[in-house]
Amino acid sequence: MWAASNGMVSGVGGGRFAPDRTVSRQEMAVMLKNYADLMGYGIPTHRAMPPFTDQAGISGWAQAAARALSEAGILSGSDNQFAPLNNATRAEVATMFKNFMRFVAADNDN
Repeated sequence: MWAASNGMVSGVGGGRFAPDRTVSRQEMAVMLKNYADLMGYGIPTHRAMPPFTDQAGISGWAQAAARALSEAGILSGSDNQFAPLNNATRAEVATMFKNFMRFVAADNDN
């Protein structure tokens, strides 16, 4: 409820929230970007957007978040793919959180 009321998440469409559904990589990117925006955190650019071969498959609503977090080094792909529709694995989410804390939260809390 907190995440929805603060604009971090907005559901899966059709007035549904689906809290027990898995989260895709592009959805995770959007949630982290929305959290950074909510907290007033700037997202640094540490590298150019990787040349993901499936970049066109990133949904329009997730493109800015995927770009910002990829350029910050918070998320990366595998085999030159972002895999936007793949479920975010526990390991990927843990790595995203670690990188978010390292590259975004730490820089903004100083």
